Amino acid sequence: MNEGPVNNTDRAAESAADYIEELLDAADLDGDIDYGVTQGRPFVELPGGDCAQLIGRHGEGIDALQMLTRLAVRAAGFKEVPGVVLDIDGYRDAQRQGLFAEAEEALDRVRETGEPVVLRPMNPFERAAVHSRVAEEEGFTSESAGLPPMRSVVVSRETSEGAVR
Repeated sequence: MNEGPVNNTDRAAESAADYIEELLDAADLDGDIDYGVTQGRPFVELPGGDCAQLIGRHGEGIDALQMLTRLAVRAAGFKEVPGVVLDIDGYRDAQRQGLFAEAEEALDRVRETGEPVVLRPMNPFERAAVHSRVAEEEGFTSESAGLPPMRSVVVSRETSEGAVR
């Protein structure tokens, strides 16, 4: 846990870790639990061991477990805290790197054609990773379009007025 004053985000991270620990105990799974705050959001990390099986096919397990953890943290009274990020065995970090590469490819296509590029449908975590990568690139913008579960990211050039072209 972070040094210094404890705030609601720190307590939300601890609450999330407690919830995950209870779930692991109920499922008779062993695993270390690390938690804290990164980029203003509570996170819980399970470094591996028995827990790697919780990732599931295409990350469906980790997504479901993250949603349950977010709901538990909100039910514990942390309604104003940003949603908990859950990572198991480095899955989210590897996924984020792949999404950054996907965003880079979209930026290259926009550079080449000047036309907006619509990426595949993505979950909120995936869209946030793409938006963060595009935001680092001057002269480009991104926005989410469509309705869940088919919501995707549109990458385009910024016009001189700051609007999407």
